[in-house]
Amino acid sequence: MYFDDFELGSGALADRFLAEAGATGQRLKSLFLVSPFVELASRGELAQRITRVLLHAKLQSDDVALISDNTGCRRGDFGIAVAIEPDLEGVLYLHPKLHAKAGLATLQSGYQFGFVGSANLTTEGLFRNRELVIGLVNNSSGQRGSRFCSDLEDWIRATLSTSTLATSSLKLLQNS
Repeated sequence: MYFDDFELGSGALADRFLAEAGATGQRLKSLFLVSPFVELASRGELAQRITRVLLHAKLQSDDVALISDNTGCRRGDFGIAVAIEPDLEGVLYLHPKLHAKAGLATLQSGYQFGFVGSANLTTEGLFRNRELVIGLVNNSSGQRGSRFCSDLEDWIRATLSTSTLATSSLKLLQNS
């Protein structure tokens, strides 16, 4: 794994999280991504990578979510993304007034790694802007990261419980 107990870095640290979550040799128990700005329907390199990570995680767990802000742009983007890639259905969620940026992966072994920071899941946020991101680890050995990972998971689950599942744009058109 890339992260020590804590690691301070730029948006590239969040990008490393995506690489780890998508390539870990251990089975994922859960994967959560939170970003108010993410474009999946663009089919750009980063959008395709995030989609692959989500689909890879969904094959291993039913506890997978990407939570974004509930705006017209995001509803449209997520709706198109689900129409293009139907397996994203049940993974994309919308939450009003969301501004947080975070990610948390939990492996079946209990090992957790994640990030919290200012970087959106965009090319600009991960690679171009000057962002602050903190990497977190809980390896179940009593490190400082365990409480932070636990608190982050609680916060994400509470946010998820008040979020709306995104729907395919095709379904929206069929229902109108």
